[in-house]
Amino acid sequence: MVDPLSLTALAALAASGAINEGIKFIYGQAGEVLKRWRSHKEGEGGDDSPLPVEGAGQVLEGEIEPPRPNYEVVERIEDDLKDLVARLGNYANGIEEPDPGDRDLAETVEALRQALEVVYGQRITFKGEEREQSGPVVYGVAEVDHALQAVTGVRARLVKSGQITGEARVGRAEGPVTGVDVDSVGG
Repeated sequence: MVDPLSLTALAALAASGAINEGIKFIYGQAGEVLKRWRSHKEGEGGDDSPLPVEGAGQVLEGEIEPPRPNYEVVERIEDDLKDLVARLGNYANGIEEPDPGDRDLAETVEALRQALEVVYGQRITFKGEEREQSGPVVYGVAEVDHALQAVTGVRARLVKSGQITGEARVGRAEGPVTGVDVDSVGG
């Protein structure tokens, strides 16, 4: 049985009238990630600049920062990315019209979105979805039995946007314990 929440991305895109643009957006992003990964792994150095995010404003709630793919993650999920991109090709290229009620399509869109979120370290939220806005996500946990010095879940400097969550769990502390330590937030 399909989790009803896996249908939300496609349903939100359909409700906003941007189903074709949403599919094209994640298809294009994943394609760029795979092209850069191939170049990177073939030793050509690859393009290290952030990926362009054209069209994001039309389909995304909030803003993603121009992403730099995490190639360690891409290496682990390369085959899955290729499979998902292939399954969306006909929709992204306008050969087939997407059906918002198609469970397989909804699962494919959701799987590719989740893969890109991990590769980018950012949330990707389509307009009309009931979830946190698109943008960078940082989550850190420090778990220590006995801390002799300071323990911090996340330490960040100059956070311009996104969401930061940090936890510090310490059994016995002989120094300060902090979940999140941020120097600056606004841009």
